[in-house]
Amino acid sequence: MMFLISLFFAFFCQDSFSSDLWNLEYQNKNLGQFTVNNKKLSISYGKGETPTADWRKRYNTLKENGQKIDNYPFQWELIDLSTNQVLSKSKNTEKVFYGASTTKIMVGSAFLQTVDNPFQSTYFQDLLEMIVISSNPAWKKIQYATGGEDMEQGRLEIHLFAKSLGLLRTRAFWGYSSTMNGLHGNEINVVEFNQFMKKLYYGEFYGSELIFKIMLAGQKGYDMAKRFLPKNAMIANKGGRYDGKTTNPDTGRRTNPDGSAFKVKVRHQAFFLKYQEREYLFSIFSDLGEELDLSVMAYGLFEEFINQ
Repeated sequence: MMFLISLFFAFFCQDSFSSDLWNLEYQNKNLGQFTVNNKKLSISYGKGETPTADWRKRYNTLKENGQKIDNYPFQWELIDLSTNQVLSKSKNTEKVFYGASTTKIMVGSAFLQTVDNPFQSTYFQDLLEMIVISSNPAWKKIQYATGGEDMEQGRLEIHLFAKSLGLLRTRAFWGYSSTMNGLHGNEINVVEFNQFMKKLYYGEFYGSELIFKIMLAGQKGYDMAKRFLPKNAMIANKGGRYDGKTTNPDTGRRTNPDGSAFKVKVRHQAFFLKYQEREYLFSIFSDLGEELDLSVMAYGLFEEFINQ
C-alpha cells in the first residue's frame, strides 16, 4: 500500500508540480517585477553560440577520460526527468569537489526553511542576489540569517538540512565550522548534487519551487554550459568558479604531501533544461580549469542524447 502511495505521489509531482515550474510566477508574485543588478529578472535561455571547430574531438576526449580514468577531475551526470533515466554519466560521480558557488542554492533552500513568507523577509533581496548574480556578500548574509543571525548556527542549520535530504557527504555551508571539529564546508559530488536537484524539481521541501524559479532567472548565468545550447532551450542553473587554495576533500588537509598549498581550478555547473517539451537535469563538475570544457560537454551531451 505504501509503495502505491509513493508511486502515485511521484507521478503526481511529475505531472503537476514540474509543469508549473517554467515561469516566474510564485505565490501570486511575479519575479519579473524584481530587479537585481539594475536589471529586471527574466527567464534564462541557452546562448546559441556556434560551437568551436574542434568541439566534437574535445567532447569525445572528456567523455572517454571521465568514463575510464579513476577519480578523473571531470565528472557529470545527465538525467531525463520524464523517465528518471540516467542517459550518461562518468565513472566516479561520487568524487568530491570543492563546491565554489554551486552550493548557494542549498544555502538558499535551507534559509527558506526558517521563514514563513520569503517576500516579507528583510533578506529576500539577498536571496535573489546570491543566486541570480552569485553575490558572495549575499551568500554570507543568507547563511547568517539561516542561523537566526548567527553565522556558526547558520552552518549547523544548513548542514542539518543537507543531511535531512540524505546528502551524507555533501558540505553545503560556507566556511569552516567552529563547533563540528573544524569541518570544512562547500564540498559536493555529482551523485548527491543531482539527488538534491531532483528533490528541488519534484518539490520535496518547502521553498523548492521558489529556488527553481530564481535559478531560472539567472543573470550572471555562469554561461559556461549555456554557451552552445540553443536559444529556445530554457535553463535554470547555478554554477561556480574558483581558482585558489582550499582544503583537499580527500585528505582534510590544506597542503599536498610535498607541503605545497592544495589548490583547485573549479568550473562547475548544475542546471535544468527544457527543450521541445522535455526536461533534463545536468550536473557537470570540473577541476580542469577550462570553461570551454563545460560548454563542450553540455553541448555534446545535448547533441548525443537530446537533439535527435
